[in-house]
Amino acid sequence: MTKHFCTCPDTKCQNNPCNHNKGCDACMQKVLELGEIPACIWINAKNGVAGTSEWSMEKFSKFYLERKSEKV
Repeated sequence: MTKHFCTCPDTKCQNNPCNHNKGCDACMQKVLELGEIPACIWINAKNGVAGTSEWSMEKFSKFYLERKSEKV
């Protein structure tokens, strides 16, 4: 079986694909129910997971707008 590709650093999360063989479905269902942005998207936005404890869409929008001009 091919390992599912995932950039999420939270390997302790039960929804992380490294902990089951169902891909990203469980994670996406959770974040949609909570109105959050998945950690993999935060990573894509200037390696944004460090120091983040709130995953809301509002927090992500503010984070992204503050850093959009920074070089990766």
